[in-house]
Amino acid sequence: MVQKLNNNRIELISTGEDFRNATKSIDATNYSAIFHAYKQKTIAELFEIISLNKIRNYRLIAVYLLGKLDVANQEVIDFLRNLVTYENIDIRKEAIWSLARLGDKNILPKLINILKTGATDLEKSITAKLIGKIGNEHVILPLLKLLIESAPLSSLSAGIALHHLINCIGYEAITKYLRHPELKIRTQVIWFLCSKTMFSNQQEEKRILIIQLKKALQSENNCNVKLVLAYALSTLNVIEGAKELLCFCLSNKIKKERQNFFWEEITRFYIYSQKQASLELTSKLNNALSGNDQILSHTNKAIFSLLKKLEDTISNLDKIFDLPQ
Repeated sequence: MVQKLNNNRIELISTGEDFRNATKSIDATNYSAIFHAYKQKTIAELFEIISLNKIRNYRLIAVYLLGKLDVANQEVIDFLRNLVTYENIDIRKEAIWSLARLGDKNILPKLINILKTGATDLEKSITAKLIGKIGNEHVILPLLKLLIESAPLSSLSAGIALHHLINCIGYEAITKYLRHPELKIRTQVIWFLCSKTMFSNQQEEKRILIIQLKKALQSENNCNVKLVLAYALSTLNVIEGAKELLCFCLSNKIKKERQNFFWEEITRFYIYSQKQASLELTSKLNNALSGNDQILSHTNKAIFSLLKKLEDTISNLDKIFDLPQ
């Protein structure tokens, strides 16, 4: 039984849950004001709040703000490292995250451990983003496993973290997982590399990643993973993938309810290939007409105009597959 002062009236709170809810509502009212007030505090004052303040949420704000410092001195690092063994789990996690925000790579094992424990989706999401910021090749597997969990927020953060990490350390660190013994890991790496290839602006990187995926297609023994590889390569407009996908469909190795999906991709690839071949022919015709001074005339201008319209039409030939189903 505890007491609460409300509008100068004493109220009894009968249960621990009621007390926590009441405390939470009080904190929520003051949270924004306290946060802005604490942003003006010195490092020494934040240390004092963390050490002496009785309200946990206020201590958490102070720990968070230490991690947002533009420049961290060794005193701050040492103080936060001491909090990593604090008795309150929320304070411990916030200290770990603050150290990661300050670029302390020594905290990586603690970050990975958060992913392995019963953390919430939000906590895993925060952790994944920070792992991507300070991680190395050893954090790739934990992030892939987090992707497989498919919790909405943490899965998205794990994907973002992986992209950031691979941009920093190079794609070679993740392509080796195309040979990982776990089928789900191999499948996740395929989708990741497919996405990276599709949205990369560097042609050489695209070429190398496609080579890695083609090698994986040749060596893959598991039928389900091979189907994923074939589909991924086909969406990247690689003929080897489309051919393998066609073989799957013709050999009835795909479940009936999924056949239409893959047949549609094969059709899309065929139309795309025809589009590219047609565009190449119109380009050659354009070049031939442009290079012949003797036939440059008023009539020729009309031909150029028609060729331009033809190119525009052909370019949109496979756009039907981009429409929502």
